Order: sequence, then structure tokens, then C-alpha cells
Amino acid sequence: AHAGNAQNPSVVSDLFARVGGPDAGEVSADTMLAVRSGHVILDNLWLWRADHTATGLVKAGHNPCQVGAAITGDDVTAYALMVEHALTDQVQWSGERGRTYMFQSEMPYDVGADFGAQGYVGYRVAETVAEHQGFGIGVYHYFRDFPVKVHTLIRVPKHLEGSFVSSVGVCLNGIGAAEHVLNELGRSTKMPDAHPIGAVVAYVCNSSSADAAPNTETMIVV
Repeated sequence: AHAGNAQNPSVVSDLFARVGGPDAGEVSADTMLAVRSGHVILDNLWLWRADHTATGLVKAGHNPCQVGAAITGDDVTAYALMVEHALTDQVQWSGERGRTYMFQSEMPYDVGADFGAQGYVGYRVAETVAEHQGFGIGVYHYFRDFPVKVHTLIRVPKHLEGSFVSSVGVCLNGIGAAEHVLNELGRSTKMPDAHPIGAVVAYVCNSSSADAAPNTETMIVV
């Protein structure tokens, strides 16, 4: 690891990582991106465990990737970070003073019902972190193959809840559910039993002060 330089930060721009496809060969990765240095700027990254290949849909954890992005360096800033379909957490962030401006992710489609019991999330900030900010953190789910229920989509230390602005959870489709958006905040997202629709969206909006927990939540069905 390298401490980096605030006056001359490193930059990673327009990076696309893919685990699986387009051919039928089996591939794997432990982590798609590891950032161990400090003062790094991430600009427009899409880290994708493929949900389909040339032969069709990916099922049963094939082409495994455990973690999308693991960020242990301090003072890392991400602009437009997108991470999809890793088999555990999509992002694990343990560096100090991290900031993310626009995050989009999808939980894996093909995991079993026990996925929810493991506590995996789309965006995780380690309990040891003192400072972190997130703006527009969005986690989507489409549990296609099994009825998966996750407790929450974004997991951060309690004292950082007020540092997250406009977090959103989205049920795109499928037979699973998320009970909350950010820790224990935000309503459940799942398809209605009687009238399946396009998507179910739940927001946790920003608080009135940096020291207070988010105090507004809304549910929109579209």
C-alpha cells in the first residue's frame, strides 16, 4: 500500500472489468478491483460479473467473483462507480475518508435462498471507519432463481448514517426482497404479490444536519 499524495492523486478512469463471457469458458476472480493506495480518484468504473454469456444465462454461481471492489486505501474518491453481481458484497470499503458520488449496483441474480442469511450488501463501509460520505448510493436487486430476502442493501456504521445523501433501493423484478435500504432505514422493496409491476423504489433522503440520521423516506412504485 502507498499513502499517496493529496496534491497529485492517482486517477483510474473509464475502467470496465468483466468476469464471465462472452464465450462459454469458466472463469473466476476473487475481487475485480482492489484499491490499496491512498489519494486515488476513481472515475467511471463498471465492474461486472456477467449474468449471461454466449451460451445463455449464468446460473448457480458459475463464473464466480466474490467481491466487486475492495477499497482499503485512505482518501479514495469515486465518481460514477458501478458494480454488479458479485457473489458476496459488491463493495467493501475500509479506508478512511472515502467519498462516493453516484453508485449503482445490482445484487447477483443467481444466488440461493441462503444468500440473505449471510448479510451481504451492495455497499459496505467497515465498522472501524470514522469518516465516509455517500451521495446517490443505489442498490438494485433481481433475485431471479430463488426467493432471497436480504435485511438491508447498504451497511454503514451507525454514526455515518447522516453522511449518506439520497440512498435508494430498487426491486427490479424477481421473487426476492430487501427489508431496508440503509441499515434499518427505508422501506421494503419487493414485487407486489397481486399485481407485479415494473419496479419498486424506496428512498432514504438526506438529513437536515450532518450529525443527524436521515429523517425522510419515501416509497415510489413505477
